[in-house]
Amino acid sequence: VTGNGMLTDEVWVPQFVFDLPELGWCDVHFLAGGRTMMEISISDVYEPFPEILEWCRGLTDAVGPLSLEFNCGRYTAVMSYSPMESEPGTGIFRVSDGSGAGDGFSVKVLLHDLVHNLVSAISDYRSELLKWYPGGRSFSRLCSLDYGDILAVLLSYDLQHCFRKNDV
Repeated sequence: VTGNGMLTDEVWVPQFVFDLPELGWCDVHFLAGGRTMMEISISDVYEPFPEILEWCRGLTDAVGPLSLEFNCGRYTAVMSYSPMESEPGTGIFRVSDGSGAGDGFSVKVLLHDLVHNLVSAISDYRSELLKWYPGGRSFSRLCSLDYGDILAVLLSYDLQHCFRKNDV
C-alpha cells in the first residue's frame, strides 16, 4: 500500500463478501487481489442495498466522480468511484468508514469488474438471505427486490458499455 492508501498503479479486481446477519448486523468484506482490504458493518435498520444498486446503475453514465454514503450506526461509510480520463473504463474505487486518516483504501479497477462483481455479490447474498431467513425477515428491503430488478442493473451497464464500444 502506498502512502495515499492506493495499492499500486496496477488494476485490481474488486470482490465483495457479505456475511449472514447476526443480531441485525452484516459484515461486508471488501477484497482486492484476493485479500481483505477493509470490513464494515451494515445494519438491518439502515439497510443500504437498494441505494448501492442505484449507485451501480449511476456508474453507467457517470462522467465524474460518484459517491454513496450509508449509515453504519456508529459511522458513515463512503464508497466512491472516480473515472480516469487517461484510461477509459478504468477508475479509482475507494471505500472509507469516515473515522479519519487511514480510514479506507483505494484501488484502480475496471468499471466493468466493479459493477459486475458488486451486483453479483448482492444478488448472491439475497439468495442466501432468502434461504436462511424465509420471508425476508432480515434485510427485508433487499429480499423484497425482484431478481429482475437486480439483473436490470447488470443489463443496463452491459448495454450502455456495448453501444459505447461500438460507436467508436
